[in-house]
Amino acid sequence: MLRMVAQDVGAAVSGLIELDWLKFVSFDLDKTLTGYVTPSVPEEAVGALTLLAGHGIKLALVSNARGGRIERVRRIGDELSDKTGARVGTIVPSDATGQAKPHPAMFEAAAKAAGVEPGTCIHVGDQFCKDIIGAERAGFAGTVLVAPIGEGDHLGVRLLQRPVEFALRPILGYPTRTKNFPDHLHHLSPQTPPHV
Repeated sequence: MLRMVAQDVGAAVSGLIELDWLKFVSFDLDKTLTGYVTPSVPEEAVGALTLLAGHGIKLALVSNARGGRIERVRRIGDELSDKTGARVGTIVPSDATGQAKPHPAMFEAAAKAAGVEPGTCIHVGDQFCKDIIGAERAGFAGTVLVAPIGEGDHLGVRLLQRPVEFALRPILGYPTRTKNFPDHLHHLSPQTPPHV
């Protein structure tokens, strides 16, 4: 299992394109690619996804969105597909038998929809408990934890999950503060994933 960290999606992608076995990258949407209340993905992140797509790497958004926020995820996925020139899939809990991250069904559904094996996939997200653990449980070859970006946050995440992660991250070797995330893709584990 590859465990990596980076300041943001752009820094992560510049290192990911060097992995010759990589076929698929899924991204959390809120606080990873865009803020919780932001209506679209910033151009820097669009450029990073376009770079991955240009290397033939398949892409998807994996979000715990429910209710009215599902439409936002689908709309942003369509916009990213148009801007990157590649299909950007979208997976929400209703696409994964109702299970939300960190349940592995979310990540398994993303890999299946892309037609790839989990051992050729990496997930990028801002939450250790939901993004990193979930992708690892699904058998993804690697994960990238990025610093959260943008305005707003889900109330439950802000009040419960972020404080727990703040306590756990140093124990697990992850940075706790945005300023401590590296401006390049940094490996916390060996560079060859066990699945390959």
